[in-house]
Amino acid sequence: MTLQELRDLIPALKQSSYFQVGGIAPSPQPVIDTMVRWLNLQNQGPADPRFSEEISALEPRLIDKLAEIIHADPAEIMLNTNTTIGINIVAWGFNWQPGDVVVLSDHEHPGNLLTWYNLVRRYGIQIRWLKIQNDEGKLLQDLTALLSAHPPRVVSLSHVSRRTGIRLPARRISDLVHHYGALLLLDGAQSFGAIPLDMRQIDADFYTFSGHKWSLGPKGTGGFYVKRSRLEFLQPSWIGSHSQKSFDAAGNYELLDSARRFEFGTHDIATIAGWEKAIDMLSAVGWSQIFETVADLTSLAKRSLSQIPGLTILTPEPYSQSSGIVTFQIAGLTSAEICKHLYEQHKILAGGLERDTVMVRLCIHAINTPEEIAALVAALHKITPLAK
Repeated sequence: MTLQELRDLIPALKQSSYFQVGGIAPSPQPVIDTMVRWLNLQNQGPADPRFSEEISALEPRLIDKLAEIIHADPAEIMLNTNTTIGINIVAWGFNWQPGDVVVLSDHEHPGNLLTWYNLVRRYGIQIRWLKIQNDEGKLLQDLTALLSAHPPRVVSLSHVSRRTGIRLPARRISDLVHHYGALLLLDGAQSFGAIPLDMRQIDADFYTFSGHKWSLGPKGTGGFYVKRSRLEFLQPSWIGSHSQKSFDAAGNYELLDSARRFEFGTHDIATIAGWEKAIDMLSAVGWSQIFETVADLTSLAKRSLSQIPGLTILTPEPYSQSSGIVTFQIAGLTSAEICKHLYEQHKILAGGLERDTVMVRLCIHAINTPEEIAALVAALHKITPLAK
């Protein structure tokens, strides 16, 4: 499959230039068709052996594919419905004591804030804040100071910032965190499907990601990685049927020897099948092709945007320190004004961010084109004279 063939299968791209995959991505039509097929398949008789065998093979097969993409062992991956589920699994996997420290950054998604705020309220833990900045050396220096002054139990950071697209030096952070005896959780919502991932190289203890963003899957899909050596360490707070290897009537039970011990209950099979189809389509294009195109288009966007008077790019210039996200601001204009102009006048979908009135975010995927970026830049050239 070529990128153009993939584009042709995404109905949303016929409606607008879509730079919002970091929020919610549009899915190719075959993804939706697959979900419908699986709904009908289940309805033929979910307990019927003519259909149940195919149904039961779906989840392990998708886990195998995810493990291959992120270079992990399938036993280290579980399926869930979004990135925040994985954050909560980690957050509720410790026996917290008042005064225990967690390190977060000032670029985190509400899912990686409210989860820990809840523990502050419930158990009296303390949060220490890492300021994200484009100077990698200063960022690591500040993190070292935090780790040494207030040794935390967990450091929970976004691998790629949803605010500026900065790509954190994950392995260097992992080495630092482990040196000070803490564990590292990385939020991969803006990295999975956008940049290459290798869990062995990154060496995080936990990694959580979603399917409805850069991998073009349906809403209600996600995955969670647990390093095998941390499986027994992380205490499950929610378990149920399918979490166990065995149990008896006397209250004894043994959990699975894999990350699937954190799964339980009945899953939405059709949605999982839709995500598998999205993964298969991107794999057919080729992940190296996907990642290279994201890099090329993002670099093109930065070069082009930098020529617009009054526009300031907030994302690091080197692609090795960034991702498919580019954020900017235009002096004298709010993000709402810019996004409204782009959509109403040019059918270009960009977005703002909560708690910020000036920052505009572009999420540039391989499904975008150089022509769309040129049209975006031309539209922004037209809006700059409107700045107050």
